[in-house]
Amino acid sequence: MGDDLFGDTADVGAQLMPVPPPNGLLERIDDTHRIGACQKLAWSASGSIAHVASHGRRIDFYVVNHDAAKGSCKVSKACPPSIPALHGADFVHIEWSRLGLELFACDNLGRTHLYANKLGRMCKADIDAPQPRSGSTFPQQHQDSNPGLIVGVYWLPCQPAHTKSPWIGPAYRNGDSWSTIMQARKEQMVANPAEKASACMCISSTRGLKLLYQRENMPGHWGEVNLQIGTVHSSSDLLTHAAFGDDADAILLTTHDVSGRLDLYDIEIAWHAQSTTPPRGPRMTYVFPTIQISHLKIMDQCLPRQIGYQESSDFTAHRDTSQAQLSSLHVLPRPLEAVGMGSLDPVIMAVFTYVPDYYDTSQQHQDAFSVIARWEHRSITASLHESFSTLNKTVGAADNSTGNPTFYCLERQPDILIPSTILSVQDHHFGSILSFCMSDSSVDMRSRATMESILADGSDTIVSSLPQAGFVYFAGEPCLHAAIAPSAAMIVTSTSEDVLGVVRIQYTNGSLSMSTEEDDHKQQATVMALAREHALSIVHHYTPDEIFSLLPPDLSAERRYQFIHKTMLALSRTADLSVEDPKKAMFRVTHEALFQKVLSAQYVIGYRSQVNRDVPTLMAFAFMNAREIALTLYAVGADLAQARQADTIYTLVGHTTWTQDFLTYLVDELCSLWRHAQDRPAESLTREA
Repeated sequence: MGDDLFGDTADVGAQLMPVPPPNGLLERIDDTHRIGACQKLAWSASGSIAHVASHGRRIDFYVVNHDAAKGSCKVSKACPPSIPALHGADFVHIEWSRLGLELFACDNLGRTHLYANKLGRMCKADIDAPQPRSGSTFPQQHQDSNPGLIVGVYWLPCQPAHTKSPWIGPAYRNGDSWSTIMQARKEQMVANPAEKASACMCISSTRGLKLLYQRENMPGHWGEVNLQIGTVHSSSDLLTHAAFGDDADAILLTTHDVSGRLDLYDIEIAWHAQSTTPPRGPRMTYVFPTIQISHLKIMDQCLPRQIGYQESSDFTAHRDTSQAQLSSLHVLPRPLEAVGMGSLDPVIMAVFTYVPDYYDTSQQHQDAFSVIARWEHRSITASLHESFSTLNKTVGAADNSTGNPTFYCLERQPDILIPSTILSVQDHHFGSILSFCMSDSSVDMRSRATMESILADGSDTIVSSLPQAGFVYFAGEPCLHAAIAPSAAMIVTSTSEDVLGVVRIQYTNGSLSMSTEEDDHKQQATVMALAREHALSIVHHYTPDEIFSLLPPDLSAERRYQFIHKTMLALSRTADLSVEDPKKAMFRVTHEALFQKVLSAQYVIGYRSQVNRDVPTLMAFAFMNAREIALTLYAVGADLAQARQADTIYTLVGHTTWTQDFLTYLVDELCSLWRHAQDRPAESLTREA
């Protein structure tokens, strides 16, 4: 029989019915269109996961449990206690601080709440009214009767954890050895001058800007400074979205209102810090901040561009980008000089999303999509034409060296269309990588410089990121909320039924469980990529547990050694302390946290059970015990009155006994092995294949 069974060989353009969106996704995207601050799932740098229940009346906390024996991960049950909402209010947005020790929350009445971690419990922090100094004028805190909903939140970096954290560059292979460079950051950042004190900013729909800062001299107490940005004459002046971003010694703020207007501001904070040193106790820093804001640029319409059929691929040809609405706004600061991306200007990035209504017959054959629009923020200094320099200044020619005005412009970049719904955006590696979490539990990781997706290039000589080394996020179960870990190695998702799930990034270039005899340079590059990410987690102060979960459960001892060795290499440290100066070696052992964290990793990746621990694992455990004992004795010996207390020393008996017994046993076994080797020929000591 012929192919034209019914006498018609023409192609029938039948279109398949698209998969309907998951339950609750349309309502979730409507919330993002209405207000920018509506994040209900957040992953902290300390490893805690905060989640707002679907009814909004409670904030629960979770952690990810990793079974090293099975190589599986799952979200734990809710860790008590939960945080209840105030009477008559619902939580609408949560956001962790950069260190993951404080949590910002706001409700549907526009009220802000701060919670701090105290002894493993999230306790509500007190926000005090600022008291101006005598002889100075500072803005008084005022309580607006109609504060409006919070539309944007920004946590300032904490010093010295973020202002002095180094950058670890890509790793390069030369023969069989790898090398990388650790560089200190040179850029300035706006931070609370009080050491280890946090600060955050938020803005409401009624254009009220608020600065919350932690008081170093009063733990658990925060100060507040308010400022009004413009006035609200009509409902079209109400803000819907806002975003903050670093800009050297200032902060960039961009806002979007109901009329579609985009404004750009420059915020400067004068902290007026005063340091005092009491007779007994550490040095204290008191801050009395004031805010100065300047308007830089205004853009009447913030909309995605229409892409014609000739300019687009098959995917974009069937999308009407005018249907997409703004769902999130972001400020991408300049990448650090150490990252090596060159001189890039700050970028204002807007994400537009569209989800069709499956129950509307006119939208049943449409697919969800997202549009990423970008504007580069550039400053231009006006100057006279070079021909004016030939004129004689004595006759009134203008001086071109001083007094030239500076103009600001927003240069539009090409839009990017993605055939999925973007739920959240997070930056990594000092802003050099952007992660877009989708509603299908996948993640699209793109370069900040080119905005191209980072794909595995198969290189075994250069390692710059996990996706470049062959790690990929595959699509999974649909979700309404998604939050990615600071290491970008895992995401947590939630559904409309408050079911939380975890998705790990997957390795696609084979297995790391093979022995070193079957090794090649590509597998070595993968181990180097994981070790570099582990080193970045150490210097950037976030938990490396997600990196450990990527290691297979049957990882060989050789692979574990390579992982620890390359981590030390990325940190520009050596594990052999005998080659260093004794004073420097002692300082590194007793005071440097990097060495302690690497030993902790050596213990974690080698631990299988209480009775199944190999020699490197036991050595790391003994070394950490000895270090803890030495630090405790040093701290106790500094206070003679406390040193006389017998119970203080008694607490160290167990650790000291185990550590000394193990080290004695280890030395005895090594001596026995040496005596045994003296009586046997060298050939008999060779390990058989």
